[in-house]
Parts: sequence; structure tokens; C-alpha cells
Amino acid sequence: MFIAYTVFANINDYKHEFKLRTDNGDILTNELSVIFIELSKMKKIMIKPIEEMTSLEMWSIFIDCVHDPKYRKIVNNIIKAKEEIQMASTLLQSISQDDYERARFLSRRKFENDLESNINTAIKKEKNKANEEKLEIARSLLDVLDVETIANKFNITIEEVTELKK
Repeated sequence: MFIAYTVFANINDYKHEFKLRTDNGDILTNELSVIFIELSKMKKIMIKPIEEMTSLEMWSIFIDCVHDPKYRKIVNNIIKAKEEIQMASTLLQSISQDDYERARFLSRRKFENDLESNINTAIKKEKNKANEEKLEIARSLLDVLDVETIANKFNITIEEVTELKK
């Protein structure tokens, strides 16, 4: 998450990553974290030579300073140094110049987001459907197999198998 203001004033670093943890400090999952990029702290990074900047630093400076004429030189150098940022800059200039083009871009972006959401929903429904079918098969075997065997074969807990009996 890019933020234009300072949230963590007592920490010098501009990047802060947070993970979900249990009450005793164990990480819940490595697949989910929240990252804050404090753009207000990027001015300190701009003194670094472009060659020593990370990709994240370049993108952050671009996002923070692209519209500020006093940072035009460093932004142009970053644009020249990173092809992806050069593409983003070209697209930004194109969109900024034409209201119709901006509306088309936003409409296309909304369509892409909706399409991705629909695909993810379909995948989730298919997984739920497969899980329901698995549980139905497990339920049908309750008269033939013991609870532990069903739990092992279907990769479910003994409690879930016991719940299927009800």
C-alpha cells in the first residue's frame, strides 16, 4: 500500500511489512501480509545513484514525484533506467492528455478486474463443490470403514467424519 504521509515517524525505513500472527507470536500464514510504502520518506532515497536503487525504490519515487516538476530530472533518469517504468510513463502521459482515453482506460481496467473476480469466484465455487462431493463420498462409506480410515483417506479430521454421521 503506497501512502503519501508518514505513519511510522519513529522508524527511518520507508517499507514496513506486517504479517498475521497468533496471540503467542506464531505466523498464521506466509501468504498474506500488508506492506506500507511511506512515499513521504522517498526524498531520502533520491540521493542514491539510480544504479544502486532497488526496483521498489524506483517505482516509489516515480509514483511520488512524477507530477512534481522539481523532481523531473531524477524521474526522467528512472524512466530511462527501467523499461517497465518507461511503459507506465508513456501510458500515464497518454491517459492524462485525453479525457476520452482516460475513460476508456478506466473502463477497460474495470472490465479486467471484474473478469478476474469472476474467474476467482468460479474457482472458489468449484473447490467448494469438489469438497462437498468428497464429503458425500466419505459419508457413504461410514457403514463400511472406520472413522480413522475415512479421515486418513479423505484428508479430513476425525471430528469432521464424526460430524458426517449426524
